[in-house]
Amino acid sequence: MEKIKKRLGLLACICLSLILACEEEVLFDFDEHLAIELAEIDNFLSRNGIATETLENHARLNVVAEGNGIIPQDFDTVRYLFSIYDLDSTLLISNREEFSSIANQFWFISDTASFVAYPGWSEQTLLGFGFLGVSLSQEQSLIQLFMPSYLIQNTLGIPADTPVMMDFEVVEILR
Repeated sequence: MEKIKKRLGLLACICLSLILACEEEVLFDFDEHLAIELAEIDNFLSRNGIATETLENHARLNVVAEGNGIIPQDFDTVRYLFSIYDLDSTLLISNREEFSSIANQFWFISDTASFVAYPGWSEQTLLGFGFLGVSLSQEQSLIQLFMPSYLIQNTLGIPADTPVMMDFEVVEILR
């Protein structure tokens, strides 16, 4: 009788383990997370009275200063400056010289960044923040991008799951 009880107990444990293993566990719901981040961005824009255009990739674009009409083409070298902030206006990363005196407080890059426009670069769908900024800019333009975290992921100095705002300025386009 004791053997039967042990076997039934073991069988019950196995059945319970199988039932629990078959449950669907959602570890991350991208759409839900994106909706939360976009609500944070839209709330920030509303509170600060900033009008933007919504891009296909969910980023919000504000053109602060139009450029001179010259846009990047294949094989151009685009030199740009940028600063990235969280939505509390805390500076996270920048390459602007005016912030060098406080460089110990955030991730500072001490040089103008460059991007070489390889053939087909503008048709890429998921671009990093530099590619995205370049693709939306003209020479001597200044734009602001408000981006959900998936567009900025894996960037040094940016905490995970943090929607951000970025100032992006194309300094020059070299042909």
